[in-house]
Amino acid sequence: MALRGMPAPVADLDTQPFWDALAGDRLVLPHCASCSKPRWPAGPMCPYCYALETEWKHAPATASLYSWTTIHHATHPALKDQVPYVIALAEFADKIRLLGNIVNWDGRELKGGEPLKVVFETRDDGVRIYNFHI
Repeated sequence: MALRGMPAPVADLDTQPFWDALAGDRLVLPHCASCSKPRWPAGPMCPYCYALETEWKHAPATASLYSWTTIHHATHPALKDQVPYVIALAEFADKIRLLGNIVNWDGRELKGGEPLKVVFETRDDGVRIYNFHI
């Protein structure tokens, strides 16, 4: 389950397509419409060829665990009953890396390269987000 009590994500002009897709249980990532290279985070310009056009393409439903940290100390009062939890950096096949929580972590030791599955959840405020299952 998604962490409760966290601030809602704020979409902007560059990220609105990302959040719109999540509302429909789809994970999409920005690619340059000119050179086709994937990029993250979303932004107004391709960092490779400086083109201004973006295409949003479906991301794979799986990624691999690139890095992670286990949070044992609540950094916000809303999290005090939710520790420990894992924040993961997941790497997709195109080398884009996204942060998320491993929501089904059972306390076992994690290993780099483990497969992760993208899952979709609805926050208490109704916003759809992604996280990961191991």
